[in-house]
Amino acid sequence: MNKDKANMEQKILEAAEKLFMEQGFASTTTAKIAKEAGCNQALVHYYYRTKELLFERIYKEKMQLMVNSITNINTSGSTFEEKVVGVINAHWDFLTKNPLIVWFALRENLNGSTALVNLFIKEIRPKAVDAFSKLEKDLNTEIEKGNISPITIYDLLLTIISLDIAHFVIQPFYQMIVGDGETSVKHILDNRKEEVIKTVLARLKK
Repeated sequence: MNKDKANMEQKILEAAEKLFMEQGFASTTTAKIAKEAGCNQALVHYYYRTKELLFERIYKEKMQLMVNSITNINTSGSTFEEKVVGVINAHWDFLTKNPLIVWFALRENLNGSTALVNLFIKEIRPKAVDAFSKLEKDLNTEIEKGNISPITIYDLLLTIISLDIAHFVIQPFYQMIVGDGETSVKHILDNRKEEVIKTVLARLKK
């Protein structure tokens, strides 16, 4: 593939990601993607065939990035608490780099989109289950030793995910409160992350 073709393929991918995240799957058309990318509609179909396949590629890549970022820390840290902090940090960093994905996922679910659900069930959930099997073993070992309060891996992960996501859902309100200064919003989010860590670790204490 020559450089021009590679550049156009990437432009289409980036245009589609932007529109999917901002407008949702249903409202995004290949015509809009082509206009955003600065090409004709035929090129979108040439490189990616259908809107569904393009959506699948983008969402799968995003979710795989999140899973990989979290599972890379499973063996780090000398204590279970440090591993939990690593999970929180990795998930938070992913959301910081991909803030639109929270609203995107919420909008798709509220609109009853089956594309997102089917893709998650088929592609993402099996990988996530495998990825967190090691962390679950560590969790159960710590519970058996009496080091932490009983909790299932699902409840632990849902607590982390829900606490993290909440702050990115209401991030626009932070901006309303402190203005347009990115430093101020970042400072608030950094503080909120530390509060999430304290909350989760407090739940694990005996």
